[in-house]
Amino acid sequence: MGEDAALLAAMEATPTDDTPRLVYADWLDDHGRPGAEFIRIECELAQLEREREQEEELRARLRDEPQDFELVPDDDFEMYFSPRTMLVAQLLGASRGLDPAWVARVCRLPEDQLYARLREIQAWLRKRVSVVDALASVAKWDESPSPPNTLWGRVRRLFQRPPIGSPPPDGPHVRVLREWTEANLCPGDELWEYDTGGESWAHLCGEMGYAAVHDGKVVEFIMLMMN
Repeated sequence: MGEDAALLAAMEATPTDDTPRLVYADWLDDHGRPGAEFIRIECELAQLEREREQEEELRARLRDEPQDFELVPDDDFEMYFSPRTMLVAQLLGASRGLDPAWVARVCRLPEDQLYARLREIQAWLRKRVSVVDALASVAKWDESPSPPNTLWGRVRRLFQRPPIGSPPPDGPHVRVLREWTEANLCPGDELWEYDTGGESWAHLCGEMGYAAVHDGKVVEFIMLMMN
């Protein structure tokens, strides 16, 4: 049995222990193999889940015991749901380019949860766009409020107008999207705009952004607006 197979077997023999996983991650780094980041993030997620279970057990025990004081509930969103969402998103990003069979073997998070966001974004795809068009679109969000419609305001707008064909102004939304496309768009990827559409915005659950699509499937995404 080779080192790789032996380390995987050690992980599977003790599925709740992070130590063999972290040893395997170090081995992958030492041998120039991908997957170490995925394993380390997966261990962070597992630790968060363990802490959650311990907290729920403590809450249950305290509820069953008489208390001379009132317990103040923790903020579940800040303490668990938000960190978990961030870790799952990081884990999903780290899975790109890895062998799906290997991911399924080393990941303790159920597959339907790991890829749930990608399936959502896939259903919300609206249109394929170029990077230039996407940057020009979000540049509108970074524009300063229009000055008063006075003679001086019209003159100032005339002189402040960028030359035709110049890149969009480097505002915060433009910078974020440019950095994301440079880091995540790979050869063969398409850039698509996604939007929840329909009644979602009226019901305060709207979301829009951009997705990298490879061979017809969403592989990366960035959310830029929500309500």
